[in-house]
Amino acid sequence: MRKVTRYPVEGHNSLWHIYRTVSPWKGVRNFIFIQIARYCPVLPLKNWIYRRVLGMKVGKHTAFGLMAMVDVFFSRENLYRREHCYRL
Repeated sequence: MRKVTRYPVEGHNSLWHIYRTVSPWKGVRNFIFIQIARYCPVLPLKNWIYRRVLGMKVGKHTAFGLMAMVDVFFSRENLYRREHCYRL
């Protein structure tokens, strides 16, 4: 068994408050396009979806791996990949 420290929380879990920050429709839209991009084998099309539809900053020759998952709610703010970057 691992040693786990538990801390009591007042009120709801923080994920219950996500829709105060992000519109539920934006979350649904992002989820749909992220899922399409995850299964897309064509890298330029995948990068186009990330750039144009989700508004992410993606380098010209960036390659996202098959099934790579980006943040559904904060995809634009959390991800920036440089060209020719091989490490995450």
